[in-house]
Amino acid sequence: MSIKQGQSTGPKTVEGKAVSSKNAQTHAIFTKEYLPWEDGKAHQQAFEKMCAHYRAHDPVRQGLLRSIAQDQLMEERLARALRAKIEGMLQSERIKMSFAQEAGLPLHGAHLLPMWYFALQDDGNKEYALYLSRVQEQAASLKQQYSDAIVPVIEQKFPDLYDFVMHGQLVKTSFLTVLGQRFKQSMPTLNLAAVINHISEKYPHHVDWAADALRYQIIIDGLHAQMELEAMDLDKTSRYITMFQNRRLKNLQALAAQDMHERQLQVFAKESAQSAQLDTHSHAILELDGVSENQDMQKLDALVA
Repeated sequence: MSIKQGQSTGPKTVEGKAVSSKNAQTHAIFTKEYLPWEDGKAHQQAFEKMCAHYRAHDPVRQGLLRSIAQDQLMEERLARALRAKIEGMLQSERIKMSFAQEAGLPLHGAHLLPMWYFALQDDGNKEYALYLSRVQEQAASLKQQYSDAIVPVIEQKFPDLYDFVMHGQLVKTSFLTVLGQRFKQSMPTLNLAAVINHISEKYPHHVDWAADALRYQIIIDGLHAQMELEAMDLDKTSRYITMFQNRRLKNLQALAAQDMHERQLQVFAKESAQSAQLDTHSHAILELDGVSENQDMQKLDALVA
């Protein structure tokens, strides 16, 4: 089937598909059914607690509270959709180019930068990069001052280097023995140089990050903020949030008005009951007065006769 000229076939790039997916999630905000990742049971329990708090045992109050619960759910969905959209943008290739330009790195190699540079959760890679940098520094320092006298205190004076070389050793073995077995050079100083080269070759991006970690992180934080503002679309987001809050406020006001109306009915019913009781009492008094007056007239008639 041919595609007509000008007919949209959807996003082509990974970034475009990610944004399109997040748009679909945003529209899913307005569905009244629970979405697959939502805990419907937990939401129902929260609704029941809210009904108990407001003593909503009638359909009118429960309907108002159900609308409030729905708006709360929509706010949660909006926050989740925004978070997913932001994370998608932070994982796009565009941030690599922006970072390379801001950091003064070659643009032609920007696509090779690892995504853990930019992810909100880097799985410990940035901390590990600093650790590897300390290992290289300690290896260079030990290489420069190496002597037989320093061997017994290597673990204390060069803890990160010692940990890196001895990692995975089940049996307590001497540092120099393990160093020689791992890097296979004829002299300790050559093995220390091999440690430095090994790290640079196996972890080039970690080494690059550690070389200017603070500045790089500041640049990335700035790019994150810029993309977050772009992804949030503050005007639209503010309209959504205001709409949810206004509807919730109106429902709370309606709930308060319902309570006031019922209190007024109760007061009216009480006053009516009291008025009816007073009327009955007054009528009884009048009847007694009539009986008494009739008896007095009978007595007077008897005296005259």
